Amino acid sequence: MERLPILRFGAPYESADIHPVMDYRGDRIVDLSLAIPALFKTDLARHRDRSSSLLRHYPVRTILKWIQDAGQIFATKTIRIHGASQSPEQYVESVVRSTGLPYRACHEVLQQMCNHMGSMPTILEHQCRAPLEALDSNIVEYGAKTFGWIPSADILCIALPGNHPIVNMMWIIAFAAKYPVMIRPSFDDPFTSLRLIYSLIEAGADPEFFGYYPCSHSDAFELMKAVGRGIIFGGHKIVQTYGAYPWMRAFGPGSSKIVVGEPWVDRIEEVAEWITASALFHAGRACLSTSSVLATRNGEAIAQAVARRFASIAAQDPMRPGAVLAAAKDKRAVAMIAAEIDMACKRPGVQILPSPDAMLRSCDGMTFLQPQVALCCDAGDALFGKEYPFPFVSIVEAEESKISSMVGSTLACTCLAQSESLLRALLRSPQIEKVYANMDNSTCMDFGSPHQGFLLDFLYQAKTFKQTNHSKEHPTQCSENMKSAFA
Repeated sequence: MERLPILRFGAPYESADIHPVMDYRGDRIVDLSLAIPALFKTDLARHRDRSSSLLRHYPVRTILKWIQDAGQIFATKTIRIHGASQSPEQYVESVVRSTGLPYRACHEVLQQMCNHMGSMPTILEHQCRAPLEALDSNIVEYGAKTFGWIPSADILCIALPGNHPIVNMMWIIAFAAKYPVMIRPSFDDPFTSLRLIYSLIEAGADPEFFGYYPCSHSDAFELMKAVGRGIIFGGHKIVQTYGAYPWMRAFGPGSSKIVVGEPWVDRIEEVAEWITASALFHAGRACLSTSSVLATRNGEAIAQAVARRFASIAAQDPMRPGAVLAAAKDKRAVAMIAAEIDMACKRPGVQILPSPDAMLRSCDGMTFLQPQVALCCDAGDALFGKEYPFPFVSIVEAEESKISSMVGSTLACTCLAQSESLLRALLRSPQIEKVYANMDNSTCMDFGSPHQGFLLDFLYQAKTFKQTNHSKEHPTQCSENMKSAFA
């Protein structure tokens, strides 16, 4: 059985402890070497200063060239990973098996990564909101003011999720901003971050800039504490547990929504097509996939139209190019989800479409959750805003004047309405992170735009920096001013 190593600041290491990675059929794919806190704390003590100093010595344009070249290598080249060759197709097949995501979604990641990494100079400019050379000088000039702009830590630790490979772009941006990275990969997708690391090394980056430390959830927090700057992804519990730490950024569920008002609310089929496409985006696993809809009218008609489309979707092996649903790896977890939704439909004012009885499906030894729609009587129902790891949409009718106060925590909100007051109310809501007016593509990830704020605002800090001209007159004048101030 192949074993993926720990990377101790670029040095491969196989530990005695392993974690087997299984696929959606229950077959073992690969073994992961597991890191313990003593190991990564020792590595940090040895490498922290050297790794960060070495990376920050390079001009930002050199680092961006590495990233652009690595994007091409990641998408098109066969590379060596711990002594074994891996082609782009072998990578895609591994991710499909380990995550259960459809083949098409995983194959698209190759070109998406290549495009995003090729556009990294522009992405970084938007993140910096200053000339990129400020990352070299650590000085920003803004109007008549000059201030220091410095990294908030030596290294960034990121605990990655397994819902979608594109999340790896977060640490690529951090690396572009001169941060060495210590990566805790998801057990569901240990392949993407490792292929990216080896692609960057082949493009010219020093192996010492990268740590790859598979470990348990509890040890991941110890890793982030030791590093002193961390990003973590997960559900509401993760956000509640880790979001209060100022040195951590916790990303929770997207709970993305579509608001439908006049005149779109009467265009039932067109709106249903948009909702369905957004809900099915990458099998409903992406944080930008729609999970809820607020409509001023015709809620039931919209729900029925979406349900008809959901009912026509066939479950098939994710390896097949036409597959749109993800296969479940944890059969117990999906059975619990199906039972939770089944219980919800017994509450007054909740209707599940097309049918909760057909939600849990089996096909050739694989398990799937059939996409569902929940028609709820009000936004206070527990299903409204609920995000599941499959295409599930809750729909509620609401008065236009109340929608902005009912929308709740939302990563992306698409407003299909011509009401300027509604659009402004959604824009002003502090609970909504991204607002899309009309049929803009809300599932197209733009890493140069804020995603719960700008990433570089978390990685860098501004400080007062004044460099005066020490002429003979200046100190004297300053002294006289101080005397008069205290007279």
